[in-house]
Amino acid sequence: MIALTPQEWERANEIFHEALARPADARVAFIDAAASGDTRLASEVRSLLDFHQHADAFLDTPQMDLSLEGQTLGPYQIVREVGEGGMGVVYLAEDTRLGRMVALKAIPSAWTNDAERRERLRHEARAAAALSHPGVAVIYALEDIDGHLYLSSEFVRGNSLRDELQHGPLPLSTVISTAQDLADALAAAHDRGIVHRDLKPDNVMRTPDGRVKIIDFGVAGFGPAEEGSPGTPGYMAPEQAQAGVVDVRADQYALGVLLHELATGGHPFRDGDVRAPLDHINPVAASLDRIIERCLASAPDDRYPTTLALVDAVGELDASSAGGRVGRVVTPPPSAAAFTPLWWWQFHQLIMSLAYGIVLYFLWAGRDWLPGPEGQWLFLAGVAGALTANTLRLHLWFTSRFYPEEWNTQRRSVWIWTRLADFLLGAALLLAGARHLETHPDLSALFLGSAIAILIAFAIIEPATTRAAERQMQR
Repeated sequence: MIALTPQEWERANEIFHEALARPADARVAFIDAAASGDTRLASEVRSLLDFHQHADAFLDTPQMDLSLEGQTLGPYQIVREVGEGGMGVVYLAEDTRLGRMVALKAIPSAWTNDAERRERLRHEARAAAALSHPGVAVIYALEDIDGHLYLSSEFVRGNSLRDELQHGPLPLSTVISTAQDLADALAAAHDRGIVHRDLKPDNVMRTPDGRVKIIDFGVAGFGPAEEGSPGTPGYMAPEQAQAGVVDVRADQYALGVLLHELATGGHPFRDGDVRAPLDHINPVAASLDRIIERCLASAPDDRYPTTLALVDAVGELDASSAGGRVGRVVTPPPSAAAFTPLWWWQFHQLIMSLAYGIVLYFLWAGRDWLPGPEGQWLFLAGVAGALTANTLRLHLWFTSRFYPEEWNTQRRSVWIWTRLADFLLGAALLLAGARHLETHPDLSALFLGSAIAILIAFAIIEPATTRAAERQMQR
């Protein structure tokens, strides 16, 4: 690997993940443009991308059908793709044997087809499965299904620390309690010889009850690696980035980067090769800063001799007297923090439900202005369409807020009924508008305009917001 500074590693990490979000045939051109003429940086990111796609390691992309949503793999019913983990594609799935939701990770074909690697993976999976700690996501099973290997593990609900950082640094008391929980979980794993090798905010989840859980533990390697350990630039210890021998102290380094980010909102080396210390508002912040400084030591021997020693150090911090935030607050713009694609989809559902209720009132008001039972029938058709559409929309809105892992499945199951209900209401409004055109032109304009608005929402707005929300939910 090319020796990069910590600041360059952070930039390489950003370009690498942005490139992954683009079509495969556009990634190289994007990397060259994003590197702005820095050939060393561009070369390193291209090598990371090549490693991700083709290397004989856990970051291989699995050779499998990626359109598995709704399909069945052995006892697992695939719900949706949730992203890419240390091994490749990760799915939310239901284990139909036990009726529980799991994270199902597809293992690259290089491990499936190589007997030695296959046995090593089984050894690593057994070691990780034996690890029982409340701060570590549980490994359930290594499954062999139709010649492919899949790792089934606990699906952790909640937000990642990366999500929390979108709103700026965390309160110092929260940073300290998080540090204590993470150090304790790392010590439990390191005691069994399990090294994470890719600890970062994306791989730490905070559950709805406030606990933190490390995910992807034990799937990035077992014990000291020979060389070339996978990881994420910006969180890799110097010896890991330089393809050296990696042990538990590499996780200590990654924890130091993570804690600095949680306390300040930014990478410790974003302004150069020297880390800016935390603002020492009180002695607790100063003590935390010394712990981070030791974790970030360039030489492994200068870090903590054991992770239990690190646990003792963070255990001495008093979260109750920590005070407020430290460092610089990085506040994202509203578009990044609040007005996400999912927020817009949810907003659209609520606005449509409100609008449907309003037009129902006017259908009711105009029902007696038409001869015979025609007005009553149009009103009843509108009621049936509006109530059905609103019930389904609010059901999906509720699911997206409180059961996001089930949202995509629920949306697909009710999609046709929502469309039919929209169509029924739109048709009732269109006919009502036509019948009131000569006698009540203002009311007719309202009905016809509402019908056109429903058509636009049906054909343009709803598909666009749904696609955007679906992409966000799959991250």
